Amino acid sequence: CFTAIFISCFTACMISQTPMYTNATLLALFTAGLGMFIEALPLKDADNIMIPVILGFTSTILISGGI
Repeated sequence: CFTAIFISCFTACMISQTPMYTNATLLALFTAGLGMFIEALPLKDADNIMIPVILGFTSTILISGGI
């Protein structure tokens, strides 16, 4: 889970070439850590719906540089 999220977020950061481009590794580590934390919560099957939504929103906000 952590590795898949890290690689996909890092790739999205590198492709986007936004102001966060220089911190792509840090941003990907934060997003993957958040995904790992959500996965560890006792949500049964609800985490399969929550992880893409929460991480997609978080990474979009972080890559774009803010709301």
